[in-house]
Amino acid sequence: PKVEPVARLPFDPDDLNTIFGSPLYVEGKRPAGGASEAAVWLPLLALYSGARLNELGQLQVCDVLKDEVAGYYIHVTDEGDDDEDAKSKSIKTVGSRRKVPLHPQLVKSGFIKYRDHMEKLGACQLFPDLKPDTHGHITGNWSKWFGRYLRETIKITNRKKVFHSFRHTFKDACRDAGLPEDIHDALTGHS
Repeated sequence: PKVEPVARLPFDPDDLNTIFGSPLYVEGKRPAGGASEAAVWLPLLALYSGARLNELGQLQVCDVLKDEVAGYYIHVTDEGDDDEDAKSKSIKTVGSRRKVPLHPQLVKSGFIKYRDHMEKLGACQLFPDLKPDTHGHITGNWSKWFGRYLRETIKITNRKKVFHSFRHTFKDACRDAGLPEDIHDALTGHS
């Protein structure tokens, strides 16, 4: 029989203030386990997009695009620029392939400048400092680091609050804002 999944809780406003008021954001700290800029951008992207950690961690520079009408978006896909890139990308379901608009706050916070900087460096991966774990998961080690950061550094100790809590927070915010379920399902790859 399957093991019952652990119920994850969304982050509440106090948690979000603690996370985004932490040394990563206020003092510009970049702990080694946080994979440099991934420590800053992965939580912000998850908060404003509801995307899964692995979807964000495997993003390539070419996956951040601009539509002349709709603006900036991330293309969540299991396809890469070439066969080697495609091997390193995966999605959970067919509905996970999607284009997710970037919230204007992400643009204002400098995410596009970061993306452009990575492009100028000739980077393929948006977060090249992420190193796969022993199972080949690009965000496996980072996820462990983030859990320790929550519990030990910023003292969010409830074990039901993990990186995936950003996804729950996003879904709750969509419901609270009155977005139709099919819209927030499409944004989060639940369709």
